[in-house]
Amino acid sequence: MMRPTWQERPLSSGIVWLVVAALVSVPAFADVLVTKSGAKYEGTVTDEGDNYVLVGANGAVMTWPKGVVKEVIKGQGLTPRTSPATRDANAAGPPGTVDVTSAPAPEPPVGLFPIQQDGKWGFINRTGEVVIKPRFDGVIGFSDGLAAATVDKKMRYIDKTGKEVLQAHEFESASAFQEGMAAVAVLKDGVKTWGFIDKEGKTAVKPKFSYVWGFREGLAAVFVGGEWGYVNKSGNLVIPARFRDAGDFSEGLARVNLGEDWGYIGKKGEFAIAAKFAGAGDFSGGLAPVQIGTKGWGYIDKTGKTVIPPQYGYADKFSDGLARITVDVQMSGKVEVNGRPILTVMGKDGYIDTTGKSVIDPQFQFAGAFSEGLARVMIDGKYGYIDKSGKVVVKPPFNRAAGDFSQGLAQVTIGDKSGYIDKTGNWIWKPTK
Repeated sequence: MMRPTWQERPLSSGIVWLVVAALVSVPAFADVLVTKSGAKYEGTVTDEGDNYVLVGANGAVMTWPKGVVKEVIKGQGLTPRTSPATRDANAAGPPGTVDVTSAPAPEPPVGLFPIQQDGKWGFINRTGEVVIKPRFDGVIGFSDGLAAATVDKKMRYIDKTGKEVLQAHEFESASAFQEGMAAVAVLKDGVKTWGFIDKEGKTAVKPKFSYVWGFREGLAAVFVGGEWGYVNKSGNLVIPARFRDAGDFSEGLARVNLGEDWGYIGKKGEFAIAAKFAGAGDFSGGLAPVQIGTKGWGYIDKTGKTVIPPQYGYADKFSDGLARITVDVQMSGKVEVNGRPILTVMGKDGYIDTTGKSVIDPQFQFAGAFSEGLARVMIDGKYGYIDKSGKVVVKPPFNRAAGDFSQGLAQVTIGDKSGYIDKTGNWIWKPTK
């Protein structure tokens, strides 16, 4: 899953994910927001000036410019999704939540998937068998062998048997583990500060940062003194805070912003590719998407050389050998969160290979990254899955943003219920509230 940064495409057409607080009890939705493309999203919707803000069941805060919204229907919402659709949170969530400040939506390496029954959360295996009985108020999935869970707003980490192996009761918020570290926050005098704990529960990095991303390739981006830098797992600020914004390290490089333009640094903080791009994404397979002035988005290699010329309204990083691109942009704009501009794009989505050749023609209202050979796409306002030839292999009856496949399963919703399907579209866990 992708981080909703200022230059990256939102997860659905016309939608910007600003905050994900993934460990909460799940109420029924109250409202439905309908975009001009016909897509519907459920949550609690408030009118905030030029935008509508929707708070989802898992704590996700989504903002739409009013120009892309057709209508808001109050009091007719559905049951919420059971897991976050994006990996980051960058602001305070409600007490007792787990903020996914840094990790991707966790992929359970032990083959366990979160489900909800009668208002409580537990886990099933790949065959749909309940392995950890639903008894938690909220969970986020397994990562680094542990899952975060909460009961009575008290957080803890459990192993694959459901046994509590690590308490996190003293923290206001916590995240999934990543590279053996979990971001945690303490609240003092109304101010939340972030640090990290290790898998023994020891404080590895003292909570003193306003915001943090998670550890990637041994370093984590942290916000201190109004700027971003990077710490190692000992808590040392190894790359001084001097950037207006900063991304994760990927293939040895991280995208950073000194002002208006983006470039890439190495792990000593030196610029490997000069800051000269209007937008930038992470490296994957030796290539990174960048926005070159007003020419649009293309791709560069690690020397900064343009490999695929700028020609797209938006371009995502490569995954499974293909990258999503957007053409015929109907709407684009920016909103601010925590002082950070976030790009929104609506158009037609398709896919290219690493040579820039069009593999699947742009035709979808929305398309996700390929994962395990399949990608979720929106057709006529509903979600299904295509293979790498563009063939629809799972027809789109799903009414909300379906998840990526992980270990053979994907979480989807139909009507007002959520469940899991396999790659043929068969239910492994039939939809439940």
